[in-house]
Amino acid sequence: MPRELKPCGTWAAYNRHRRRGEPVDAACARAAREQKNGRVVAKRAASAEVVVLATVNAPPVPDEIDPLVEARQSLLMVKAAMSAGAPGIAALSKQHMDLVALIVRLEAASRPKESMLDELARRRADRIANSAT
Repeated sequence: MPRELKPCGTWAAYNRHRRRGEPVDAACARAAREQKNGRVVAKRAASAEVVVLATVNAPPVPDEIDPLVEARQSLLMVKAAMSAGAPGIAALSKQHMDLVALIVRLEAASRPKESMLDELARRRADRIANSAT
């Protein structure tokens, strides 16, 4: 005994049209849009809930933010997400490389700059030390 076909204007009828290669009527197209939009809305709501919970339980933001510390913490989070197999590995990998580059730049900027005179003195001391041996 064959199953009863769902009427047009439903998700099942939309899938039936597609499966059979039939043209999709307006009612079924609307049902497909509503199905898709419902999934998107549910996904966004779940994501928003996670963010709300994270911000409620998060410690307060300090008055002074150290970009190097923040970049290192972000790198730890990205590494943890990658090792946990989170979706979007390509985006996480890109974020990982961007954070590594940022950390390298911030570390280089925090090092004291050597003046030209200091560099010349260091080179001279190196030459003297190498010639004595």
